[in-house]
Amino acid sequence: MKITSNLTTKQLKRMHSVLGLAGEDFSYAMEGPAEAMLAAGMTAKSVLDSLRSAAERSLWMSATDFAAALSEDLPDEFKDCKGVLRSLVLKAAERAAQNLLRSVEVTDSLANAVPPLSERCGFPAAMAASARLA
Repeated sequence: MKITSNLTTKQLKRMHSVLGLAGEDFSYAMEGPAEAMLAAGMTAKSVLDSLRSAAERSLWMSATDFAAALSEDLPDEFKDCKGVLRSLVLKAAERAAQNLLRSVEVTDSLANAVPPLSERCGFPAAMAASARLA
């Protein structure tokens, strides 16, 4: 059974702020696991799907805590929520997951910032040349 919340417009605006802060907390807490998933060879797309799902659960917990402080009863499971509140959580989860992935993903521009061994100078380049790595 899907449940619609009875939150007022003012409460929904506050909920939007709460979800934004909770999304930042989620990104901070999940930075290590996200880096590990990428380092293990998972693609950014598959990591994004996993992070989005985890963010939905995390942000739903924050939403239910905030609603409880307002004496509002929300469903225990996110799948049972519908309406404006559901879309708020989905958008905040997507934003949190994308921001997290953007902060830990090594992009081509970062990878190209380090010159190849053949173009480096100094002791590390000499060591690489002596080991025939350059």
